[in-house]
Amino acid sequence: MILVILFDVFVDEKTGGYWYFWKGIDLTNVLVYTLLVPPVNVIFLNCYPFNASKLKRLRYFIGWVIFILIYELLALLPQPWGYFYY
Repeated sequence: MILVILFDVFVDEKTGGYWYFWKGIDLTNVLVYTLLVPPVNVIFLNCYPFNASKLKRLRYFIGWVIFILIYELLALLPQPWGYFYY
């Protein structure tokens, strides 16, 4: 999880690839890096069906991809709803 946070900060600051709320590092961006991203990663890994069939694991993965795509589409909406920018 620390690597994910470091990567997000690096992409935000050095390349300007994407950012939350405003460009640069501020308290709201740090809250997103620490309170939004890591819990989703933990939920994904804790619920992953390691001992299930390949088909069930594939369905689980595809379900998460669909969920993440819908979430990102909602986060890209104009303000006041959206907060994620490219």
